[in-house]
Amino acid sequence: MIAIKRILCVTVIICLTSCASKQVATSDEPDFDGTTNKTEASSELFYSDSPTPPTTLEKGSKQLKLVRVMEGGACKNDQQGTQGVFLIYSDPDDIERIKREKGSEIFSIFEKEIQEFSLVALDKAVKSIEITVDPFALDEADAQSKVFIRLAKSFRLFLEKDKARFQEKTSLTVEIIPFKRTFEFYINNCEGIHTH
Repeated sequence: MIAIKRILCVTVIICLTSCASKQVATSDEPDFDGTTNKTEASSELFYSDSPTPPTTLEKGSKQLKLVRVMEGGACKNDQQGTQGVFLIYSDPDDIERIKREKGSEIFSIFEKEIQEFSLVALDKAVKSIEITVDPFALDEADAQSKVFIRLAKSFRLFLEKDKARFQEKTSLTVEIIPFKRTFEFYINNCEGIHTH
C-alpha cells in the first residue's frame, strides 16, 4: 500500500461521497496553523508538498479564498484506489454579490453541484491512471508523488468542462484542487474508501 499521511486540520469538511453534504463547522475562516499565504492557481499548487494549503490564491485578476474542503475517494477496481482532500477556492466578491442577489441559501445548491461534478471527475481520473509502484522511484515518497501527479493531471482534465459550465451558469468563480499531502493510494485493497 502506498500511503501519504492525511492532514485534516480544517474547520469545514464536506464529505465527497454519494451521500448528502454535511458541514462539520460553519466558521467563515479556515483554521490552518501557520501564517496566511497565497499562491498562483497553477500546477505548482496541485503538486506542492506544503503541509498547509494557501488560504488564498490568484487566478487571473481575481484573488480567490479557501472556502471549503471536501474529502473523497474512488476505486479503480477491487484492489486499487485513492482517497484524499480537495480544496475549494472561490472569489469573495462573487460570493457577496450572489448572496445579495439570490440569498445565501443558494450556496447549499452550489455545494452539491460542485460535489457531484468533482466526484465524477475523480472517478474518471482514478479509472484513467495506473495506481502502481514505479520500480524506478527513488523511495516511497517519490513513488507516491508520481502516482499523485498522474491523478492530479487527470483530475484537472476531467474537471475542466463541468467547472467551466458551472461558472458560466452561476457566475461563481471556483478552483478545485487536490491537496497532495492528504492522499492515500491503495494497490492491494480498495475496500473502506468513501467512494462515489
